Amino acid sequence: MQGLYKKGMEDFFKDTVAYVENNEIEAAFSFLKSKADEAKSTILSYFRTLKYYNNNPFAFLDVHNEALFYQNAVILKDIVNMIQGIKIKTENQNQFLGDLFEGFLDQGIKQSEGQFFTPMPIVKFLISSLPLENLIGESAELPKVIDYACGAGHFLTEYVKQIKPFIEKYRKAELAKYYEQIHGIEKEYRLSKVSQVSAFMYGQDGIHIFYKDALSRTPDIQENTYSVLIANPPYSVKGFLQTLDEKNREQYELFNDDINLDSNNSIETFFVERAKQLLKPSGIAAIILPSSVLSKGNIYTHCREIIFKYFDVIAIFESGSGTFGKTGTNTATLFLRKKAEMPSISEHYKNRVAAWFGGNFDDDKYYEDFDLVERYCAHIGVSVDDYKTLLKNEPNESLLKNDLFASYLDTLDVYSQKGKSSTNTKGMNESAKKIRADIRIRVSKPAFKKLSGEEQNAAVKKTTVDFICEIEKEKLYYFMLLSANPQNVVCVKSPEKKAIKEFLGYEWSDTKGNEGIKYINVQVKKSDDDDEEADDTIAQIKGIDGIQTPLFNPKDFDDSTKINTIIRSNFEGKAVTIPEMLSEYVKTVRLVDMVDFSRANFDKAIKTSMQGENGKLKIESKWPLVKLESVVFVNPSKEEIKNIPDDTTVSFVEMSSVSNNGFIETKIDKPLKDLRKGSYTYFAENDIIVAKITPCMENGKCAIATGLTNKIGMGSSEFHVFRCSDKIISGYFFSLLNRENVRKVAELNMTGASGHRRVPENFYKEMQLPLPPLDVQKSIVDECEQIDGEYQTAEKTIGILENEISGIVGAIQGKETKLSDIVELKNGLNYTKSSTGDVIKIVGVKDFQNYFSPKIDELESVQIDGKLSSDYQLRNDDILVVRSNGSKNLVGRCILIAGLEKQPTSFSGFTIRVRVKTENVLPVFLCYLLRSESVRTKMMTDSKGSNIQSISQDAILRLKFPLPPLAKQQEIVSKITAIESKIADAKKVMEECSTKKRRILDKWLR
Repeated sequence: MQGLYKKGMEDFFKDTVAYVENNEIEAAFSFLKSKADEAKSTILSYFRTLKYYNNNPFAFLDVHNEALFYQNAVILKDIVNMIQGIKIKTENQNQFLGDLFEGFLDQGIKQSEGQFFTPMPIVKFLISSLPLENLIGESAELPKVIDYACGAGHFLTEYVKQIKPFIEKYRKAELAKYYEQIHGIEKEYRLSKVSQVSAFMYGQDGIHIFYKDALSRTPDIQENTYSVLIANPPYSVKGFLQTLDEKNREQYELFNDDINLDSNNSIETFFVERAKQLLKPSGIAAIILPSSVLSKGNIYTHCREIIFKYFDVIAIFESGSGTFGKTGTNTATLFLRKKAEMPSISEHYKNRVAAWFGGNFDDDKYYEDFDLVERYCAHIGVSVDDYKTLLKNEPNESLLKNDLFASYLDTLDVYSQKGKSSTNTKGMNESAKKIRADIRIRVSKPAFKKLSGEEQNAAVKKTTVDFICEIEKEKLYYFMLLSANPQNVVCVKSPEKKAIKEFLGYEWSDTKGNEGIKYINVQVKKSDDDDEEADDTIAQIKGIDGIQTPLFNPKDFDDSTKINTIIRSNFEGKAVTIPEMLSEYVKTVRLVDMVDFSRANFDKAIKTSMQGENGKLKIESKWPLVKLESVVFVNPSKEEIKNIPDDTTVSFVEMSSVSNNGFIETKIDKPLKDLRKGSYTYFAENDIIVAKITPCMENGKCAIATGLTNKIGMGSSEFHVFRCSDKIISGYFFSLLNRENVRKVAELNMTGASGHRRVPENFYKEMQLPLPPLDVQKSIVDECEQIDGEYQTAEKTIGILENEISGIVGAIQGKETKLSDIVELKNGLNYTKSSTGDVIKIVGVKDFQNYFSPKIDELESVQIDGKLSSDYQLRNDDILVVRSNGSKNLVGRCILIAGLEKQPTSFSGFTIRVRVKTENVLPVFLCYLLRSESVRTKMMTDSKGSNIQSISQDAILRLKFPLPPLAKQQEIVSKITAIESKIADAKKVMEECSTKKRRILDKWLR
């Protein structure tokens, strides 16, 4: 067997194993003529002892003598008998052996070397997020693929599994030809062999694993040739640069003479640059990195510069500390696509910036790209005309008074004593730092002090301009690069703490004897040999096919409700739509909005938070940005009406009188004397009122106050009031203010105790608004008013149609029937967070809303105790009723179950299932009856409780109503269905209004 082992290592790994056979020793004695037999016998005895009575590749025990050798032989024989009938090498991929080997890794190596392995759900998610079908179907050549820190080879073997159907669909080439283009690099010897065996076990032995240092150049790995790079490289490895020779170190832009070879541990940054070297233009990558890459300074800043210069950023997936088990590291997976190199956009933009700051505008007519400067000015909130003075090296006073440029002067701080820094310059570019340091030293020298005041001022002015220009050159350059990112970035962020388990679909166990990754829907079962709980290895591996996670569907990688398909669509340049169920985790953000241009210290940190999550609202516009308080009066004083007679009639507006759709629905006339002394808010005709307290503000309660009696209004103390100056039209300002993104940022700025949180006045005062000319504002108002007209028309139409339905239901005639005669009821299912049984879909109270049927694809998945009984399994045409709720108005709400598929679905304990038990009643007809105003009123009246209102089954079963024949039921349902179709059309018009308004603003402002 040791001879076979030697041959296998040489044939399969091209590796030499020291092994001496008996006949080689025999041959060594061939020249001896005397006492050869005795010496040979003695040496062979020693040789046998050394050869067999110690540990070797087949030792299952700690072998160090003859007795242990024979004990081990018994085990070895049993294992050989067990596996000798298995044909390892077949023409087809051996999935079972691959899964079995995966299980051995999970139960063995992973326990001691967990840092080397990426959990398989993450592996599948990352690879299924790549545009593999396009890669196979559209490429004329076989794509080369690499994992340059391959560990056990999971990324590579999974890549093969996922491309196989595309090869069969688009190509006639043999799979083996694709395998030959797949390379792995692993620096740890044992793991390089493990990954090669892993590929072999899956029938993918054409994959080649190199035992090398991935950061070193090697003839085996050709640069600029790989179409795909997928990797989880190492991080925080101190002294890694010492393992590279000088020639290899100097191939990196990141390397410079200031780097300490002993202490530098930022190996992950060099792996990012290595990806740039290996990928071909348009090559794609998914690289798992520590989150610090996004925000740390120094070499990490330079790493981000490499990303911006050489890659398009497609998506960023931030995963929390529960993702990689004991490592506890927060990670950011970067999904990248390498930019074209001929021509290089980064070099082109560098040349254009140099031309502009050199005063050369002659080439603008050829490139037609000065609009980039205009867009940059709008982004940082300065006038283009003012910025042009800087490009001419003569910045005017208006520019220098701008908040941003004033901060540059504060940072320069010319006369700080002896050049010591009084301002943090972390993140400032080196050229600007040097200018700053030089002038601060120079002004302290006697030679400078001897200059005349005019000469000193001239020197400082020149230095100031040079300092500002160095900062602005860099900022404009990176603004152009980031703006050129061809799509918004898909930002994915996992939840923290307990919620991350459901998000990932797995958790980590530290239980002794049962350590490692556990898929949350796979049960631990008892071993037949003992009483200890142990994983069934294959069941655990196969269990990944049943996990529930928003990241991907293990049974359908094209499931459009999962995050992987969103990222893949972004790779493919398709429009990205984020389902509501994923909005908690996923958003899209322009890359240029993810980097802060508002400070002198430009560290290029990537902020994945949504625009405004830092508490500031950013509105992109080609027009100058101004502070709100400079053009709008906030909360005008009641002093304005102190001389108005007390008997003057004014309009009173309660909070409930303001709709969520931007209108005041009702105004009550009251004498001013009844309101003057209260805490009511004063406003006047054409003022804008906005709710400042939660949840009214978030719900969108705001309106333009028009039609006020005597042009005076008083209202709730929880309103903010805005009055526009002659520089801004009320309708235009309202269109900016009455938007969801403004409310989201305002919510982040709320202060106060829970339940009484309010948006402070100063948040609005500091808000930056685009201020176009009045004629542009008027055009925006006119177009938005047209959309408002469409909204109001649709709203009125819905009211009329709903009254029609109420009339149809109210006119139903038939034999009075008791509900107990036609249905059976069942209370819903109870479960806890500690439940460990089946994973099912659940319909809860939150899924009712105003729907006639719940949105099945948005239902939550939960884990219950044990298996789901058929008694609790929902069927299509079941009706659910809200049984219990804190709000009496919600008790008795009804929905009809429709659109269920094979996924087991149940209903929560706060609901009651109504199931029709006779063929003489249409479930949909019964649902309309139960939703009618009279029945709903009866159910709300019958509900009882103090804090929680509940209705009993008996109260529901006592309900009576007229029941017409089946044919008449069908006729009524058809009429109502036709009306509801019209209602749905009208609702769609209303839903589209906000999008239409946003497009109007974008058209005029950007």
